Amino acid sequence: MQALTHRVLHWADTQPNKMAIDDGSQALSYQELAARAKILASHLQAVGVEPGDRVVILLPKSNDAIVAILGTLLVNATYVPVDTSSPKPRLQSILDDSEAKAIVVSDSTSKWFNCAPVVNIKNAQAISSSRFEPSDTDLSSPAYILYTSGSTGTPNGVCISHQAMYAFFTAVNCYMGITRNARCMNTSALYFDVSIADVLLPLYQGASVWLGPNIPLPLRYLDILSTNRITHFCGVGSTLTMLSAIEGFNENNFADLSCIMTGAEVLNPNTIAKWLDAAPNTIVLNGYGPTETTCVCTVFEISKENIKHYSDFPIGTPLPDINVMLDKKDGNDFGELCIAGPQVMNNYLKRDTLNHTRLFIHNDKRYYRTGDRVQYDQDGNLIFLGRIDEQVKVNGYRIHLGEVAAPFLKTKGVQDVVVLKVDHAQHGECLAVIVKVKDLTMDLSSLKTEASKQLPSYMRPLLIAQINKMPLSASGKVNAKLVRSLALEHYQQESSYESIIATDNEELAVV
Repeated sequence: MQALTHRVLHWADTQPNKMAIDDGSQALSYQELAARAKILASHLQAVGVEPGDRVVILLPKSNDAIVAILGTLLVNATYVPVDTSSPKPRLQSILDDSEAKAIVVSDSTSKWFNCAPVVNIKNAQAISSSRFEPSDTDLSSPAYILYTSGSTGTPNGVCISHQAMYAFFTAVNCYMGITRNARCMNTSALYFDVSIADVLLPLYQGASVWLGPNIPLPLRYLDILSTNRITHFCGVGSTLTMLSAIEGFNENNFADLSCIMTGAEVLNPNTIAKWLDAAPNTIVLNGYGPTETTCVCTVFEISKENIKHYSDFPIGTPLPDINVMLDKKDGNDFGELCIAGPQVMNNYLKRDTLNHTRLFIHNDKRYYRTGDRVQYDQDGNLIFLGRIDEQVKVNGYRIHLGEVAAPFLKTKGVQDVVVLKVDHAQHGECLAVIVKVKDLTMDLSSLKTEASKQLPSYMRPLLIAQINKMPLSASGKVNAKLVRSLALEHYQQESSYESIIATDNEELAVV
C-alpha cells in the first residue's frame, strides 16, 4: 500500500516528462508537479506545519490547487479544500473548526484571513526544495477533510484516511480501468468528493488529467473531451444531460472514451442512451457513495444491452471489501443502508454525538449509517428509495435542509421556515424556502439575499414563498407534507417568478 504522494514521486522518476495536469492555462509534467509540490512542502514546514496538522486550501480549481494538495500531503498533514465562492462567515467557521495550522492562498485570496500562517503559493515557489525528503506516511491518519452540510446549520468535517483513499482507488479501478495511458477529464469541484475519483485516482495511476472549468461550461467540456481524446471522466447526471443536449453532440469524436462514472442524482435513461450511442466503446457506471465512505462504494454498470430494462437505474452492488447491511424496521423489505469496510471515514471532526449516532459495531465490523433507504431488486442490486431524514441531492450536492433553514430562522421577523426541493418550470431542480413572517409586507427578495450571504452557492434557494398560516399536524408541529404539497402544486402550475396563490386557509406569496 502506497500513499498518493509516493506514487506521484514514483511517476516523476519513471515518466518525468509525461503530462500530469492541465488547467487550461498551463500543463505540468509529473516532474514539474512533484518539484512544485516539494517546494510548497518545504514552505509549509518553514511556517510550522507538522504531521497531523490541517491545512486549508483557499484556491480556485487550478494546477496550483493540485500542487497545494500534494504539498500538504508530502508533510503528512491533512488538506481541507474549501469553496472560495462561499460566504466568508462560512469559510471562517471551517477555518475555526478545522483549527487550520496554515492556509494556502493565491494573490486574490491572500488577504481574506489571518487566523493562521498564510502561504501564498506563488511566493512559495521561490524557496528551494532540493533538501526536502518526504517521510513515511501514517496511512491511518486523515489525508483530507471535506465539509458536508449539517442539520444544525454548521457544516461537518468528514475525515478520510490515506488507507480509505487507497482502498477506494483499488476497488473502484476494478470497474473504471484507469491506467498510466489514460487521459482523464475532471468536472468536479475540488471540495466535492468526486475529485478523488477524477483527479487524484488518475494521478495515482500515472495518467494525465485535464481540469474542467470552475463554472460548468458545456462547450469547454466537449472541446476537452474530443480534442484530447479523453478516455475517462466523471460527471453527475445533470452534467451528462447538459452536454448531450448541445446541438451537434453526436458529431463529436468520442471513439477513445472508455468509461463514464456518474451518480449523485437520479439518472435520465434517455441521456445515458445518447452517451452510449455517441461513444460506442464506453461503459457507464452508476456509482453511489456518501462522502463518509470515500466517494463511491456501490456500482451498477449500464450497457446498451440492459438500459432498456430500467426507468430508474439501481445503485448496484458493493465494491470489493465493502459490506452492506439493511437496517429494516417492522418487517419491511427495505431499510436504512449501512456500510462497512476500509473506505469508511475515520470520524466526523469534533462531532462526538454525530459519531455516536452514525458509526456502530456489528459482528466485529464498523458500520456507517448512510440515512438512505434502499431495497434489493430481483437481481440482487440495491435500489435507492430516498432519504430517511431531511437531506436532499441538488445538482449532485448533498444538502441538509436544516442548514438552509438556519439563516432564515435567525432573521428577525421570521417565525417559521420550511425548505424543500422542487422542479421548477423555469429554474429546473432547485431549492425553495417557505417562510411565515410577522410582517406580511416584509421584502422577501431582500430576506433571501441576506440569508444567502451565509450559504455557499450550491445551497442557496432560488425561490422563496410567504405563507400567512403554517398548517399544523395533529401533534401541533408544522405539517411540512401539506406545505410541500401547496408549494409543489403552485410551482408546477405557475411559470411566472412572482405570483400569489390562495388555498382554503393558507396563502403563498412567491418571488
